[in-house]
Amino acid sequence: MPKESKTIQFKIVTPEKVVYSEEVSKLILPTAVGQITILPDHESLIGIIKPGEICLEKKAGGEKLFLATTEGFMEVDKNTVRIFSDSAERVDEMDEAAILKAKEEAEEALKNKKYISRLDFIEAETKLKKELVKLRVLRKHRRKR
Repeated sequence: MPKESKTIQFKIVTPEKVVYSEEVSKLILPTAVGQITILPDHESLIGIIKPGEICLEKKAGGEKLFLATTEGFMEVDKNTVRIFSDSAERVDEMDEAAILKAKEEAEEALKNKKYISRLDFIEAETKLKKELVKLRVLRKHRRKR
């Protein structure tokens, strides 16, 4: 009888929704100290997630899923990983035209910084950073297809 491989219960949550929740065999995360790989039975860990790409391997050596994420934090407890992020989006659900439009809107708002409030400026800056991360991750994986 073949030995059943262990998995990790993974969940990524933003203020708006649960972006992804499923069992995976491996994940690679962008953290404050660089990329880290989480495998089953990982030591407990709490850390900061940096903007970038999350790579999920659904089955050992199998299908991979990619997400673009902004700042957040993670909690690893043996075979459970939870990420709480400002925003996250699956590459297979991204629309490049919409990302480019949002990026241009943010850049335009930043050009007019003399005419917008400090809060609007910070929101535009945050939006631009988010769209740039999504665009970078999307284009990286579009080239691989």
